[in-house]
Amino acid sequence: MLSKKDLYIILIIFVIGFSIKLFTIPYPIAGNAEQYLFLAENIDSGGTYALYGETNTKFPPMWPLFITFFLPFFNNSILAIKFAGITISSIVLITAYIFARVIKLSRVESIIVCALLLFNPWFFYFSGGFLPVSEGLAATLYILALIFFVRREDNSLYEYLSALFLALLIVTKIDALFFVMPFLLYYGVKILKKEKITANILKITIILVPFGLWLLRNLFLSSTLSGVGYDKIITFYLYLSNIPVTLLTTFLAIFYATSFILPFIIYGLYKIINKNIVWKITLWGFIIHMAFFILTDTIYLLRQDFSIFTFGIMRTRRLIIILPVLTTVAVIGLRLLCLKYFKKQTFKKVLYAVSMVIISVFLLLALIVNNGFVQKNFSDNIIDLGNTYTARSYDRSLAFKWINYNAKENANIIGVLNEPMPHDSFKKYFREDLNYFNEYYGAETGDYYFIIEKDRLSNFLETFKYKISEIHSINNIKIYQAELINN
Repeated sequence: MLSKKDLYIILIIFVIGFSIKLFTIPYPIAGNAEQYLFLAENIDSGGTYALYGETNTKFPPMWPLFITFFLPFFNNSILAIKFAGITISSIVLITAYIFARVIKLSRVESIIVCALLLFNPWFFYFSGGFLPVSEGLAATLYILALIFFVRREDNSLYEYLSALFLALLIVTKIDALFFVMPFLLYYGVKILKKEKITANILKITIILVPFGLWLLRNLFLSSTLSGVGYDKIITFYLYLSNIPVTLLTTFLAIFYATSFILPFIIYGLYKIINKNIVWKITLWGFIIHMAFFILTDTIYLLRQDFSIFTFGIMRTRRLIIILPVLTTVAVIGLRLLCLKYFKKQTFKKVLYAVSMVIISVFLLLALIVNNGFVQKNFSDNIIDLGNTYTARSYDRSLAFKWINYNAKENANIIGVLNEPMPHDSFKKYFREDLNYFNEYYGAETGDYYFIIEKDRLSNFLETFKYKISEIHSINNIKIYQAELINN
């Protein structure tokens, strides 16, 4: 049980984490955060679960539902999702502290875990605040599941609570299913051994029912399970030949996300892996999760134009769910190393000194990375830390939403944008009947809508024979309806 002193520490940790991330408020949301916000707004306003006017089958409902709790308190929905992200990223620190205490780390060591998490540059970015997406909530649910699983012998209901949090985890982030698989295997083996058959079947049922309902809903509404697919044929040989590249990007992602604590993670796992089943379950979940993405990211890399180092940075997002656990293991590994090489009277001083050095380095990296870091192009941000992509990204999403609700059927949508994403990537944001093109290539007949960013406005339309009229404006984007002028 947590003492009153632990509760005070938890409160202080939350306040510090929340306060530090408040400076991210002025940053516009970007990427998937926009889509989560639109889903939350739709739920809040009408109970629908649509994205840009289309049925959503890609993003599961837990994170948008969480955001809806914040919408009534803010006139600005962007502020609502920002505060939702900041709140959940601070709650992650609380659950990390509790998990560390449950597995018998001292209060100071548990605080070190929280500090390493808070200032880990990639955890800082992806867990909420800068990018308020589902990773923060998923990490919280995963740690809560582990906490109750570790404490399962104290109360028979704890294991059912663990199963419930695992169920919610899957419908927060679908790929978290891979972290859940070892739990399912664990209960399945118990059933085969005829140990508490009814109870273990019930736990498996609790875990899988919400996910099953989500899949059935998707199948009923759109005839697809996940809404995600690949539309480029990749030869088997080309696929195999690129797996080594994906292995390298996966290693880079792990290295970036753990960097200075990676040696302590490895040593800690080596020493504790057989001491508690929770470590084996966590490790196998991590291995299955990364193995799956090595296979799928190989296809993604073949379809997109990314450098290996940039792609490795982007894929640090894959580790956010498990990073609190890995950080805890790192502190355990550091503690064991200090005990091994230093006297009992001095090992704590060495532990605290090394921890402070790593925390300081993490803090410096967090300031560099998060002062303008966006997934689009990390190398540009090293040279120029000004963040403009997130603002453009949100403006684009509003323009796309307007087009989906207002464009005529089978119209041609032409995006004239800075740093345009590949054609296939933007196309997914539009209604199925609309034809999207980057710049201009493709259709020669029909209705046209131009989405033009301000920087491109002055010279682009002069090169084509259109009769145009401005019909909508969103910050730095103007939308024109156009007719092709016959020669």
